[in-house]
Amino acid sequence: VLFVAAMMVVVTVWQELVPVVRRLRTSAAAVPERLAHLARSQPGWEGCEIVLSPSKDVLLATSGWPRRPRLIVSEGALARLTDDQLAAVVGHEHAHWHPGRWLRSYALFLVRLVQCHSPVALWAFREYCVEVELECDAAATAARDPKLLARVLLTLYGLTDRRDVA
Repeated sequence: VLFVAAMMVVVTVWQELVPVVRRLRTSAAAVPERLAHLARSQPGWEGCEIVLSPSKDVLLATSGWPRRPRLIVSEGALARLTDDQLAAVVGHEHAHWHPGRWLRSYALFLVRLVQCHSPVALWAFREYCVEVELECDAAATAARDPKLLARVLLTLYGLTDRRDVA
């Protein structure tokens, strides 16, 4: 039982933490002014670091510590998304930085690591993540047409390889 529990911890850490720690490949291109203005105009993101990924896939994500947000945007996203769509997605990523949400997510992740042998803990963590995504979608569409973000999500879904679990 202890061996299985240890293996579950190793697998969970490997799946969740190793990709975060791994150095992200960055693009040599300069950050477009429209993207920099869009990201840094979000409340609390005035000093946001913007990283361009050379990936041709549509990728937007946030990382970093609560006081040092980092927005990761792929060149594929810049090429495929309109300015309005990009604003909706940046708004969604900014919503992930709502006060306390970042800390709660990582605290719950640590609890999940300790309880990785429990299917109920894994289910609860997954449900929490779904609820966070719904809250971020609602925050991103509060001041604009919700169909805009829905179209972006459908575009992303259509571009996702069937083998990609996430």
